[in-house]
Amino acid sequence: MKLAPSKNPAKEAKMFSIMGLVFGITGLVVWFMGIPGLAFSLRGLILANQVNNSRQRTMAIIGLILSVIDVGYYFVAVV
Repeated sequence: MKLAPSKNPAKEAKMFSIMGLVFGITGLVVWFMGIPGLAFSLRGLILANQVNNSRQRTMAIIGLILSVIDVGYYFVAVV
């Protein structure tokens, strides 16, 4: 799903990459809670995947990797 074009795509990419990283880290911290941990991880996956700006891509990839690890923890530990 593509978002509507914004007036400042660089600022939007920075915001999405930071939020993806924060949700990935938060998902790691709360993964043992089950559903809340999965919600943070899925948000991190979605937000980190929206970044196309090469300057912010590294932070988004780290958030994406953390979110994938979180989802893996959820399915191994909870399900």
